[in-house]
Amino acid sequence: MLHDDTNGGVLTNREAAGLLRAAFSRAGARKVDLIFSDTCLNGMVEVLTQFRNFATVIVGSEDLEPGDGWDYEGWLRLMSENPPDTADEWGRQAVEAYRRYYHDVHAAHPCTLAAFRTSDEIASVFGKLVTKCKTIGPTGFEWLRQARDYTQAFAYRDTFDMRDFAVNLKRIASDASVKEICDELIKEFDQACVEAVKLGSSVQDSHGLAFWFPTTRYAFTNVEGTYRELDFNRETNWADYLRSQMLAPIPLPVG
Repeated sequence: MLHDDTNGGVLTNREAAGLLRAAFSRAGARKVDLIFSDTCLNGMVEVLTQFRNFATVIVGSEDLEPGDGWDYEGWLRLMSENPPDTADEWGRQAVEAYRRYYHDVHAAHPCTLAAFRTSDEIASVFGKLVTKCKTIGPTGFEWLRQARDYTQAFAYRDTFDMRDFAVNLKRIASDASVKEICDELIKEFDQACVEAVKLGSSVQDSHGLAFWFPTTRYAFTNVEGTYRELDFNRETNWADYLRSQMLAPIPLPVG
């Protein structure tokens, strides 16, 4: 979630949730309307699921953020002109302020930002997809891999736009039940999305929320340990499925 340049450490999603849990407990607080990340690559379903007990709406970027980060002056101005009454309005204003600030410079600074409701069933539906592909066998994983290769990617090509992935998977898979789950995933995604912006030709297939799908064995094993502790993984068994497919022995040709 966040690198610490002073000591080389990192703040993981799980650690961030633990800090919030402790802070909320000490303050005797319930859910807040909005939690936002002025950091790179936090617009992910793993973050949304991990923070769902703390806020009604989560705002983050699927991609690397431009160096200027958020335009806080513009955002605060919007708040003053039209104070938000709901969590959705808080999210929309955050995204709109971002859109206004980067709209005319997106050629030099392609960027994304989106607000999503935490009262979603995206993880549950994705878990259904994992279970179904597991029953299909290697062909199921091959469909996922092919869909990933056509999907909007970010940073080091290990995080991918979830809606774009579902659209591509529906097109590639030949199993009717997989196609139905893709439709269900797209529906849940759209219902959860409050507002999203994509600026720049390199992010035109972005829809606001990414997920982790490693492209190499190294990328998988390097992150697997911490990923397994995330709520999203506990609900979907995504890491177990990836291990079974990506680290399986390669069958040797007969003869």
